[in-house]
Amino acid sequence: MIDDDLKCIDPSECLMGKNTVLASKAIAEAIVLNFGEIAGDAGSIEGVLLPKGRSTTWEDMDYSLVVLAKKHCPKWDPVEKISDGENLMECFINNHTFRFLEFIDNIRFLIEKQPHRKSYGNVFSDGDESAPRYKIHHHLTCQLCWRAIPWRQYGNNKCLCRDHDLPSRHGEYRRRIRMIQRVYEVKRELRSIVPTPVEIRQKKIFNQNNFYLNMCLDKMGYFPFVAQRLLSLGLPLESSEDVLRALEYSDKHPRVSSVEIEAWDAYFADFGAHFWLNYPKLLLAEAWLRVDEEFKHGGSRRSQMKG
Repeated sequence: MIDDDLKCIDPSECLMGKNTVLASKAIAEAIVLNFGEIAGDAGSIEGVLLPKGRSTTWEDMDYSLVVLAKKHCPKWDPVEKISDGENLMECFINNHTFRFLEFIDNIRFLIEKQPHRKSYGNVFSDGDESAPRYKIHHHLTCQLCWRAIPWRQYGNNKCLCRDHDLPSRHGEYRRRIRMIQRVYEVKRELRSIVPTPVEIRQKKIFNQNNFYLNMCLDKMGYFPFVAQRLLSLGLPLESSEDVLRALEYSDKHPRVSSVEIEAWDAYFADFGAHFWLNYPKLLLAEAWLRVDEEFKHGGSRRSQMKG
């Protein structure tokens, strides 16, 4: 066990000027230095971050950090209910685990700024596509909305969901291309307002899964457009998995293979159980829905005038 005080390693130092191989080594060493062997020794941590033992993409690195965090922390938040004499509240009881998760979260947010894959072809040519890890691996995000995409849907050059896999000259495709810049402006604004999972854990009286789940269904909360959409669909919203399924809902229902069905089921079960991991998706969904409404009322013209 190490002291509670961290060794003051800036998470950005683990990534700055490094490729994924060097970053995985730096992250592993930082975890051991700060938290002892909470997640194993440095070699075993590197094995989780680079399961193929060689350079990977930043998307893969992000996914592997999620695997690392879930593997060594319980599915529920490590809290207990205590009473202050009047109110029953949840209090974080494992500061060591909290700091470990905080460190992982900070690394993941920094990875968002790293260069990402520009081609979304068949990334499984050298792997076992039937392995359990691939069931949720590479559910990337549509370029024109917030929905996830199972790997068999990838085109050679475009990463688009079934709703937006349109010809480049299609009016709706071109409209959404024009929306992208404004979407990311709104997402940055939301990022500065909506508490991150780290901040929710720091408050100690909130369960981070429940916090984001409730926000998805609160028209007066941080995600009013998401809440309005989900509540209008008429779908079950009783559990976090239900909410995630509703968030991914599409009116288009093409034939899918049994492998794809397994991939979706694993995705919903996994990211439903760890709902706080959907924080980036929720920001993006709210941004797309909000900007879509703006463009219906002249937002495109206003953006052009502003530019």
